[in-house]
Amino acid sequence: MNNSFKLKDDEKLHIYCLSDTHIGSNVFNEDYFQYALNIIENDSSEKIIYLNGDILEVGSRKVGNSAFTQKVNVNKQLDTAIEYLKPLKKNIRCCTKGNHDSLRIKKDYDFDLNQVLASAFGCESTSQFIETLNINNQPYTVYCTHGKGSAPKEPHLALGKVVRETSHVASYLSFYGHIHRADYIQKVAVINGEYKRRTFVISGHFLSYKDSYAEEMGLKPVPEAFTRVDVDKNLNTSVKVFNIDEQCPEMVNLL
Repeated sequence: MNNSFKLKDDEKLHIYCLSDTHIGSNVFNEDYFQYALNIIENDSSEKIIYLNGDILEVGSRKVGNSAFTQKVNVNKQLDTAIEYLKPLKKNIRCCTKGNHDSLRIKKDYDFDLNQVLASAFGCESTSQFIETLNINNQPYTVYCTHGKGSAPKEPHLALGKVVRETSHVASYLSFYGHIHRADYIQKVAVINGEYKRRTFVISGHFLSYKDSYAEEMGLKPVPEAFTRVDVDKNLNTSVKVFNIDEQCPEMVNLL
């Protein structure tokens, strides 16, 4: 796995993090996920991808009625995920474990479905993933975790949760899933005697609002979205959020 990147002039390393796709859910927005994959596949820049949990729905009779509403069974969910993502195999760095695609089955059978997914892509299956990239001979540490617990309803509270739960890792960039929104915040830190910015990213989701658990519970709709982090030769970091209403408004399914 290549960890070294040599960037010239205005070149940037593009870092994508895909999480909470919930392939197999009755509200999985397959069209927007395909849009995201097309964006990534057609990106000619240096790029890497982190899969950050809940790639599959894995409905359970112990949790709500998801076992009855999911569109296809877990076998088909796994096959579909592999079919979708295999063209990007060489760019995928890890599969972190989500509460849907790993923990539900593991609790009952000690079977790690996420390991099967990771094996298909030749990457690591792990609860947390951390690696240090070498960008123009400078270390750039990235941290990924799917996340846990309840999801705050307001953006600033969600970002606060992410900062609190990932700040213990000395990373330039931290990804967090589970919250089903895409957002980010940057905080100034002193690293090696210089001001640097630590970037904290909520990686997004691919669930439509109509007929979803969120709609049923009267929760606020949050647009499907995914993120791309751009890093230049000086480690300057910026984030682009691909919100469905801004990129593909014709795919929005609210009412």
